Amino acid sequence: MLRLLAASRARTATAHCRTFQGARRSTLTWASSGVKASSKRNGVMSRHWFRVGAAAAAAGTALSCANVVYADEPVPPFSLSESRYDQSTFMGRYRTFLQSTDVRTLFIGDDELNAAKKLVQQFKDNQVPSGTTDADLWNARRIKESILHPDNDEKINPLFRFSAFAPANIPICVWLMWPGASAVNTIIAQWFNQSYNVAVNFANRNMSNPMPFDIVAKSYALAVGTSCGIAVGLGKLMKSPRMASFGLLARFVPWAAVCSAGCVNCVFVRWNELSGISVTDETGELDLGKSAAAGKNAILKCCAARVIWTTPVLMGVPLLMAPLEKMAAFKASPRMRMGAELAFVVGLLFTVIPAALAVFPQRDSLPIAEVEADIQEKARKAGVERVYFNKGL
Repeated sequence: MLRLLAASRARTATAHCRTFQGARRSTLTWASSGVKASSKRNGVMSRHWFRVGAAAAAAGTALSCANVVYADEPVPPFSLSESRYDQSTFMGRYRTFLQSTDVRTLFIGDDELNAAKKLVQQFKDNQVPSGTTDADLWNARRIKESILHPDNDEKINPLFRFSAFAPANIPICVWLMWPGASAVNTIIAQWFNQSYNVAVNFANRNMSNPMPFDIVAKSYALAVGTSCGIAVGLGKLMKSPRMASFGLLARFVPWAAVCSAGCVNCVFVRWNELSGISVTDETGELDLGKSAAAGKNAILKCCAARVIWTTPVLMGVPLLMAPLEKMAAFKASPRMRMGAELAFVVGLLFTVIPAALAVFPQRDSLPIAEVEADIQEKARKAGVERVYFNKGL
């Protein structure tokens, strides 16, 4: 993503190359040439924008770690069938995903997880210990759902949970943005980046349709190969002088490249779901079979979420970086530019990922008219009007 952002500005940077080189050679003579005041102003502005970038990253981190349960907020009666927050509204889903993407959940140990699982099970068995509050039960459910997969109650590897997605992208971003990287380094960095995306997509998929190891291996090769080809290929295209003839349209090439690479990665990893995923009634107790229509719906919405969280990063970072790139200090220091860009990217990732995930419910549904005939028949006999399924993330 970041390599493509940089490529979209490569032609402009080349046009000013001689100016930059002259600025470097004349650095030691700025004071005598009357440019000292301008340099001082640039230094002040540079520090200002660095603070803005750092604040963006800090704000995103704080937002992801925010305790979204306010002290004076009434605690609803605990339920295992209903979410604490209204999942029919964006804000309700957003608050739910703020909890599940909270980076602090990465540090929850097995003892705390087992205690949370035990308390939830005690609620199911009507054996809740005396003195246990609804807040205690909601917290236990939050811990359980932040760590375990909803389909099989198995632990998701901490590195591949969405609570780790933004922090894990920090070293990946540094690698992708490293100034003067060779073509080989770019390809390796993209391979690593797309491999991590494969792991996240695979760990958070719908697990009702198991994938044999050979299918997983083929899916990995297709996902990484295709998405890397798109990212690296369009990155090189952005450096071509021919792109200048496309004018404003050329600015959308990085966005298209990153979005298409992310969607291709998701589809190839989860393509087995296109043959059908389990659908149930609203309670989750009545299994109505496997629906290909639900599988397609789930993958399309997961791809849409990736487009949604990519767009603010690709559009927002250039806008924030534009004032910085006019400064002499930034023109002379690629690593300084990289540091500021990294801060903005990380801050935006922490902020937009919960919002993008919240656009669609994780436990989604379809009217029975949109699923297969055999499922419609079962649903009508049971008096069910909508089928429910785990969309995945």
